Amino acid sequence: MCNPNGKQDSKYLRAGIEIDAYGAPRAYHIRKSHPGDAYLGFGVDISDWERIPFATSFGRRRVLHIHDKERTGQHRGKPLLTSIMPMFKMLDHYERSELQAAVVNAMIAAFIETPLDGESIGEMFGGSVDDYLAARNEWDIRLQGGSIIPIFPGDKVAPFTPSRPNSGYGQFVENVLRHIGAGLNIPFELLMKDFSKTNYSSARAALLEAWRYFSAQRQWLATYWARPVYELWLEEAINKGLIEAPDFYENKAAWTRCKWIGPGRGWVDPVKEAKAAHLRMQIGLSTLEDECASQGLDWEEVLEQLAREKAKITELGLAINDVNSILNTNTEDKPLDNTVHKP
Repeated sequence: MCNPNGKQDSKYLRAGIEIDAYGAPRAYHIRKSHPGDAYLGFGVDISDWERIPFATSFGRRRVLHIHDKERTGQHRGKPLLTSIMPMFKMLDHYERSELQAAVVNAMIAAFIETPLDGESIGEMFGGSVDDYLAARNEWDIRLQGGSIIPIFPGDKVAPFTPSRPNSGYGQFVENVLRHIGAGLNIPFELLMKDFSKTNYSSARAALLEAWRYFSAQRQWLATYWARPVYELWLEEAINKGLIEAPDFYENKAAWTRCKWIGPGRGWVDPVKEAKAAHLRMQIGLSTLEDECASQGLDWEEVLEQLAREKAKITELGLAINDVNSILNTNTEDKPLDNTVHKP
């Protein structure tokens, strides 16, 4: 989606979006080929755009342009990684520099140090320093296991102790990754999939904070993308006679009412989470539909499956504990963990 033929933005044309005097979109200009197709030599016309109206004459949407608006008058969205791209660049540059320094340090095994000055070297080799340097160049030392290293008079072998990787390398990388996670609204533990430094409480707090953001994004996507697509599909199916829906346009909101269930968030401690879900339903803070949806399940399908299983068990003559008696068992006075409770 871009301006045809590289036109500059104007009052009524913004980055491929044609707007009216009130700023509402009227049409979208979609390029029918990629700019790089001109180099393929297939005779592709890269100057071909298609103008697609925002809606038909009777109000049916033709284009769904989904983006997160951060300010009034914004017509195009920005990538989610925009705010943290400099952090990625900085981290990549730092890690490359550390790797280069570590490789260079690994190539050096030891140093040969000499305490002799130029005059002493000249006297030792008959006044010729060049002979000493020539002998040095021809002298080849290979460090191997159990080897004895012959050295010149006065020389000593000094071990090489590299300072790479830097002692603060891990802490610096972790700090940068925490900034990246904050920019993405993702906790560090979830970003790196590393819960080795967390306990139950901190892990649960991190996951709850992450799921708060994920739920908001999921609701936003379902509202502005999934539901409109479902409405357009249902309308088309009804108009083709594939689905019977009396008085569809008079009761469109009722016919198109839907709820989208995504993947379940899982449980950190299944026993505690299950008891908490049971308690929420008992005191009226939640419903079976909400609890099933949080785990990516449809409550009607769950009940239907339970009914089928119960009927099959009865048919086979098997005996099981009544589900209601299990749910109504009083666990209020029982500890939720293995902690010893003293009176």
